[in-house]
Amino acid sequence: MKKNILIAFSFVLILMLCFVGCSKKSEIEDLEVQVDEVVELSPEEIALEKYKFAIDEYVNSLSIEEKIGQMFLVTIGGTEFYDSYYDLESFIAPGGYLLFAYNFNDGFQTIKFTSDIENWYAKNNLIKPYFSVDQEGGLVNRLRTVSAPLPSAFSVAKFLSNDKAKTLYDFAGKQISELGIHVNLGPVVEVLTDENAAFLDTRSFGDMEKVLEYSDIFVDSMLENGVYPVVKHFPGNNADDPHYGLPVIDFDYEKIESLLFKPFIELQKKDEVGVLVAHSVLSNMFAEEAIPACLSKEIVTDVLKNQIGFNGLVFSDDLLMSALQNNGYDSISAISMAIKAGINVLMISQKEYLSFIDEIKVLYETDEEIKARVDESVKKIIDFKINYGLIEYVDEKVSLPKAFSNEELLEYQNEKNKAFVEVYEKADEFYHTYWG
Repeated sequence: MKKNILIAFSFVLILMLCFVGCSKKSEIEDLEVQVDEVVELSPEEIALEKYKFAIDEYVNSLSIEEKIGQMFLVTIGGTEFYDSYYDLESFIAPGGYLLFAYNFNDGFQTIKFTSDIENWYAKNNLIKPYFSVDQEGGLVNRLRTVSAPLPSAFSVAKFLSNDKAKTLYDFAGKQISELGIHVNLGPVVEVLTDENAAFLDTRSFGDMEKVLEYSDIFVDSMLENGVYPVVKHFPGNNADDPHYGLPVIDFDYEKIESLLFKPFIELQKKDEVGVLVAHSVLSNMFAEEAIPACLSKEIVTDVLKNQIGFNGLVFSDDLLMSALQNNGYDSISAISMAIKAGINVLMISQKEYLSFIDEIKVLYETDEEIKARVDESVKKIIDFKINYGLIEYVDEKVSLPKAFSNEELLEYQNEKNKAFVEVYEKADEFYHTYWG
């Protein structure tokens, strides 16, 4: 199609030559040179353009509600999936589910839970959701009852060499993947300081050197085992817990850049990982009113994306946390501000989200900035889902994968469970070798 367009454009240029004077001839020749340069695309570049075009076409085929739904990361109750809970006439698929400890009993139950949900989506021609979990280790360990023990980041950096840490996190990533979970909201890449120690505690790897060293190991292990890591919490925290209050950081810019931004600046693979933006307020970053980072275009787009160079999915922290709700940012205000700021994934800690979609739809239809941001985010989410096997890209077309039959689904679940048990046993043995 691109070649046809270029041929047509060249034909138009020839016609123009017939009707303009010599004074314009050089300008048109310059345009022809530019056209010739565009034609000289490598096979990889051509394939990429076709891929982007297919995603554009697919996103344009979605309804406004479907687009907005893909931006939401929501919770889901229970440990079993019951399709009777859903009314397909009014249901709008969320982009993903955030799983907590209450969703897990054991390995096979978790595999059945995630794959039953995926297969129901496929049967009903819905975009499959991704599953995410906070699996940092130590205090934040949602898979505590399911996977092998995972020590805290601080303990790993204190007691394990790089090679041993890589082995540990490889085991962790493999277990997460075999359970049917696609996204790990970790690692924490904040440096432990006097200001944030009361909140982060052992969730940080420690000083700057250890954070840079061990966070890269964690990230590599997740990626190599089919799990999308989401580094956090940009731009940082102080001692205040955002579940209860709004953290305000009053560092000057030099300290912000050298202490808070540096781990994110130095992090490798910025195109391949996500980043979670906190509710913290950098009071000295704003000329006028300071607002929470995840609601700020200056922080999310100007600094995180443009200045630091992150190109993966950008997640908000929970937009229903007290840090926002109790400080003048109601649900819709927070959601709409986050979208405009450049957030791609809107995390909310509840199952009910459909009413938010209705309200954001009104803004999508009346606010060009909201519309552009939603469309941009959905394209990134679809790209992510293709890369993680939830959507197919075949013959230059984006499509939804077919559902399993009951027999195929059971076989799949048994195979995944066998693989999970094998890595669990190795991980458990490794842990007890070093932690007793």
